[in-house]
Amino acid sequence: MTVHALHRAADLIEQRGWTRGGYCYPDAEGYCMDKALLAVCGLCTACENKHDLTDEYRDALAALRAALNVATCWDLWWWNDNSRRTKSDVVRLLRRAADHAPARRKSLTQ
Repeated sequence: MTVHALHRAADLIEQRGWTRGGYCYPDAEGYCMDKALLAVCGLCTACENKHDLTDEYRDALAALRAALNVATCWDLWWWNDNSRRTKSDVVRLLRRAADHAPARRKSLTQ
C-alpha cells in the first residue's frame, strides 16, 4: 500500500541516514528519497533496471509529485538534491505525501 511505502521510506531515512546526489553510488551513505522508496518496495536500488516497477512505487511517486505540486520525477530528484535540503525536509515530505495519498481502488473487473 502506498501509504505504508511512504512511511517505511521515511523510517528508513531516519534510521539509516539520508543523502543527496548519491543514488547510483554503492558507497553512498544513507538513502536519497527515491532509493529509499525503491528499497522498501523491494526493487533494485543499483540503477540497473526500472522496467519492473511496482504499482506501489509508481503510486508513491505520484503522491510525492502531488505533495510538491510538480509534474515529473525529475522534479522530485532535483528537490531531494537541492543543496539547501535537509534530512528533516525529506522525511517531512514523505510523511505528508503518505497522509494525503489516495487509497488504491480495485478495478470492478477484478
